[in-house]
Amino acid sequence: MDKDKTQWTLLRIWKVDGATTGIMYSRYYGVFYTLENTSKIIPAGVYKVKLTYSPRFSLKKFYREFGGVPCLQDVKGRSGIRIHIGNLPSDVSGCIAIGNGIAKNFDYILDSASAYRHFMEYLYNEGIKEFTLDIVDALCTTLNDEDDG
Repeated sequence: MDKDKTQWTLLRIWKVDGATTGIMYSRYYGVFYTLENTSKIIPAGVYKVKLTYSPRFSLKKFYREFGGVPCLQDVKGRSGIRIHIGNLPSDVSGCIAIGNGIAKNFDYILDSASAYRHFMEYLYNEGIKEFTLDIVDALCTTLNDEDDG
């Protein structure tokens, strides 16, 4: 398997109203928007991600069909940090959600279920059960109600 197919990068770009949003991309696949709860973001760094059983998500058929839910390994002081479906900061208590779009105010993502399905189909079709995710604090522009754009 081509090693580049297992390399993903998450660039955090915006922080607003408890949401940290950005993009996640791979050289071979394309781009997803990402969402994290700002109060529980994962420290920047390079993480191994494995598809594993999740007591919370694996009971749902949608998650079972791909053989596991992506789980970041060796996050200091934390466990069970997953990439899953979610649109709002309250949907991702310490995890990462991916979507196909982002709200105008950058405070939530759109079309998360479809993005997750495409992401997981890519991993499944390529036979990828483990990959690396490089989380980078890029611009991290903080927006608030006073910003007019």
